[in-house]
Amino acid sequence: MLERDSVDFTSLADQARQMQDRLSEVQADMAAVEAVGHGGGGLVTATVSGEGRLVALRMDPSVIDPADPETLTDMIIAAVDGAHLAVAKARLKHMTDVTDSIGGIVDRLHRSTSDAGPGVTPVFPSRRERPSATRPTRRQQ
Repeated sequence: MLERDSVDFTSLADQARQMQDRLSEVQADMAAVEAVGHGGGGLVTATVSGEGRLVALRMDPSVIDPADPETLTDMIIAAVDGAHLAVAKARLKHMTDVTDSIGGIVDRLHRSTSDAGPGVTPVFPSRRERPSATRPTRRQQ
């Protein structure tokens, strides 16, 4: 491979370390996130942490009807689902930077191997033959 076609593995390793540091920052940021979801037109409010834990649940007293617990259940589920969806959107937004970095590294590696030209095929050592059942192995001798 010519000098111009070589991959700067030191640079790629530095980028990978930076990406790992960024991922740690994103995880710390997500731990501090709290998202709110609503059910029943806002009569039920759920708060979920960035770690996916339900940390608060508030409901208007008017939705508590002992004769109709299913409606309250549906409102709670809607509120919790909405909060989880908001956390997922925040996580996606935070992770985009990290995944874009991975794509850049892969693209650089791919370009460097495709620039090598046609006819270049990676060579892998062949597998060693395993001893057959009829031939004794060293342990059997």
